[in-house]
Amino acid sequence: MTVVPFEVAERRGRWIRPAVALRGEADLESVPQMRTAIERCLCRPGRRMAIDVSALTFCDVSGLNAFLDGAQHGADSGRHLTL
Repeated sequence: MTVVPFEVAERRGRWIRPAVALRGEADLESVPQMRTAIERCLCRPGRRMAIDVSALTFCDVSGLNAFLDGAQHGADSGRHLTL
């Protein structure tokens, strides 16, 4: 079995909303990196942000909590987070 390392890619563009692309496993070890990327995106201009989870191979409860916390933080500041 091949283990895919966890990677975060932040995308910025003039015509697209802030986005984070995740690859690998979202677990207790990788969640701090994931939370940092989500918070950075929520600080950028725009009312919407996207998280691309298409290359995520696993997500445990700590990863789900990071998504929920990001969504709540975004909602508190009038922003919408989409997976």
